[in-house]
Amino acid sequence: MKNALLILLFAASALAQDAAKIEKRIDEIRYQAFSKRYEANSKADREYRAAIATTLQFADRAEVYLLDFSIGKDFAYKPKDEDKVFPIRPYKSETKILKTATVPAKELPAWRAAVTKMVTSDKEGGGAFCHYPIHGLRIYAGTKLLFETSICWACRNYYFDYDGQHEWVSLTDDSDDLSKLLHDFMPIPEAEMKRFPK
Repeated sequence: MKNALLILLFAASALAQDAAKIEKRIDEIRYQAFSKRYEANSKADREYRAAIATTLQFADRAEVYLLDFSIGKDFAYKPKDEDKVFPIRPYKSETKILKTATVPAKELPAWRAAVTKMVTSDKEGGGAFCHYPIHGLRIYAGTKLLFETSICWACRNYYFDYDGQHEWVSLTDDSDDLSKLLHDFMPIPEAEMKRFPK
């Protein structure tokens, strides 16, 4: 009787160990599949952004916007009917435009180069899962919109249009040139800095 009980206990232990090994192997397979899919999707997204960036060579106008980073959550900045707004497309939302300016034509080459460098970056970013848009940017060729995004320097991200599907992209060091252009051309007022969440 005792021997039979020991055999049963041993068998149960062996089965439990086998089950644990199987579960671990399943997790490994799933993780490998996820990693391959993520890498493939990331590569496809970079290639898509690089292809779209080649259209910037035709740009003849760039508009820069200072935005309400609270996206209307601050009641004092909630857009009114007469206010101009900028879309925050991944959120399917919009925010009030506080100021607008057109980049001088002679400076466009530097802006085209800076945006291209940002969107074609193959570096790893570290953007957070938040977005407080402070700068907006639109680039045109005639009346055709080539590029549009809002940028959050705090959360280190911007959005990109993948043929109607708008997704967040992390900022990397390759966005530094555009950051300098935007901050020099459209400085963030002290009042906006003070009301930014700490």
